[in-house]
Amino acid sequence: MDCLFCKIVAGEIPSKQVFEDENVVVFMDIFPINDGHILIVPKKHFISINDMNEQEYIAYQLSFKRIYEKFTRKFGADGFTIIQNLGLPQDVKHLHTHIHPVYENQNGIKFTKLADREKLDEYAEIIKECLGE
Repeated sequence: MDCLFCKIVAGEIPSKQVFEDENVVVFMDIFPINDGHILIVPKKHFISINDMNEQEYIAYQLSFKRIYEKFTRKFGADGFTIIQNLGLPQDVKHLHTHIHPVYENQNGIKFTKLADREKLDEYAEIIKECLGE
């Protein structure tokens, strides 16, 4: 397989790994946007959360909780921004999640471009409709 993250998980490409368990590998992002920026990557190749069964998804999500507890206690982070791109915005087509520690002197990652607020009701109805299917 020609997947960058699969090669990192297999040890074929070096990384600055900081944590590993039976489900995930966690390593430093090589293009960090702040101090302590890490990636959580499932060991098994998934492109999307839709490729996982419920147990795999739960195990993946539990890794965030373990990492958050350890990170805040030992690294001194005051919070986190968690970003997961799916589909088109994925640079690497292997499910992964960015963890950006936030410190007291930072405000986290801010989204500055706002959608059309006049369409909130319209969008809410569309989303309710598709979630109710």
